[in-house]
Amino acid sequence: MRSLLPVLFAAVLSFAASAQVPEAEHWQSIQFRGLPSQEPFFCTPSDNSLVSADELDKLWSHERCAEFEKPNADFSKESLLAYRAGGDCHMRLMIDVLVDRPARKYLVEIVNIWGGCRAGGRRAGWLVIERVPEGYSVDFREIQIGDRDFSNDPEVLKIKSWKIREKLSGAPQR
Repeated sequence: MRSLLPVLFAAVLSFAASAQVPEAEHWQSIQFRGLPSQEPFFCTPSDNSLVSADELDKLWSHERCAEFEKPNADFSKESLLAYRAGGDCHMRLMIDVLVDRPARKYLVEIVNIWGGCRAGGRRAGWLVIERVPEGYSVDFREIQIGDRDFSNDPEVLKIKSWKIREKLSGAPQR
């Protein structure tokens, strides 16, 4: 019986070690090229999305978009993302693009900071990132913040500390 106890203990230990433990998310900030949009709102997709070369050509086939410069991306090496956000006339955006390679997903985080103006405002633009591999998802998350909200909310404080870096231009973390 005594000799069976260590074998039994080892079997239980090896079973426990082989059990699947869910992986934590491994978000990593990636570089991107921001292309603020000067064209009318109808020259961009109606929602935040990954845009293919065919979809971009279809958008630019509209006669009202012909006079504007088409976003440039080398679709063999890069992916093009369209974003839009609404707010007030003094709104500003801080954008970060994250990837979790083990989970096979990208996240575009848009922090929309309202400026206290009563008139409406909106922003749209394009982001050029590394080519999104087949089978990866691309999600967008918009976080709306009023200037007065930049106080003691833990989520706001976390975002504020993240956004000290110059992400709107796609600059890497320092």
